[in-house]
Amino acid sequence: MARPKSDPEVMRQRILDAAEQLIVEHGAKAVTLRQIAKKVGVSHPAVLYYFDGLPALIEALQQRTARALRTTLLSQLSDVGAPGVRTSVAGAMEELAQPQKGAVLAWLIAEGRMPFPAAEERGLRAVVDRLVQATPHERASIESAVELVVLASIGEALVGPAVRARLAREGEVPAWSERLMAIVTSYLASQDELISST
Repeated sequence: MARPKSDPEVMRQRILDAAEQLIVEHGAKAVTLRQIAKKVGVSHPAVLYYFDGLPALIEALQQRTARALRTTLLSQLSDVGAPGVRTSVAGAMEELAQPQKGAVLAWLIAEGRMPFPAAEERGLRAVVDRLVQATPHERASIESAVELVVLASIGEALVGPAVRARLAREGEVPAWSERLMAIVTSYLASQDELISST
């Protein structure tokens, strides 16, 4: 009996899932077309049918990762005007800072790729626009706060646990997202004071 053909988009996503799992489980050295094919349970030529070599697969993984990060930010901040603004922003930070995402981000950066969609898409601009509409803060302050959150979240995903291990932090430490949220809130308040005094 002939094996039913897989939907091309479903197969592409399975291949990208396998590449991500290899990165998380075994590091960047494990990401070869042969290893990906083995993990998916297909032949090496089958992977080449969907991706014209490893560079094309890396490009697809970059785009998928970048769009997932942007979607996470936008969905977490969708209710930012509600009383739970701290919860929304903290949730976005926690999503961005997951160590599994850190492994993929580190690999993309090592490959010379940015973990963001094309600049022309202005995904972070959409996040800022939403915050400007929902909060009383100035655009410049919000842009700086979003920049801080994104850069700190990526840093957390890449090396957060390693930094804390080297600091030998003992006792109860507030969640990372809560600490960063306090910094961002304090920053926005200081910017608002600065703007109102001029």
